[in-house]
Amino acid sequence: PVPPPSGVPLRATVGLDATPAAVPERLDGLFDIGGGRRYLSCFGAGSPTVLLESGANDPAAPWFAIETAVAAFARVCSYDRANTAGGASDPAAKPRTSRDMVADLHALLAEVGEAGPYVVVGHSAGALNGRLYASTYPDEVAGMVLIDPSHEEQNVQRQALLSPEHWAIYQQMNLGI
Repeated sequence: PVPPPSGVPLRATVGLDATPAAVPERLDGLFDIGGGRRYLSCFGAGSPTVLLESGANDPAAPWFAIETAVAAFARVCSYDRANTAGGASDPAAKPRTSRDMVADLHALLAEVGEAGPYVVVGHSAGALNGRLYASTYPDEVAGMVLIDPSHEEQNVQRQALLSPEHWAIYQQMNLGI
């Protein structure tokens, strides 16, 4: 697990009886959503369920310390999108759009029976997917938290700052995200 930021104590047993019988069961593994398997980790109990959406090319792993802390008071899920660096999910055809990623997440949650409502937490580029999830499935989303969110037009601004050669390199590096 990724350690919490300096000075931020995260405790998995806050609000929970620490006996094994009282700790909610973890759902963790690869699940077939038709067209590939996606990795999902869910832990805790309560509603709404907190969905953690990683930034750019990050897998679920950066959320594990946060997931453990949130599980003390709510159900919380993180997952690996297809093609994430170091992720456990099966690869998928590139390039991938946010609509593809949102469809995968929706299918994944349905496959394992993780019902809403959800509080979608999106970090960086994951905030774009989180916002699209909320607008695509508004009846399933109770709230959102955006952490250092990306903006839909940021690549237009980035392209204006880069030479054509550097822009081509950037696009190649980010193909499939």
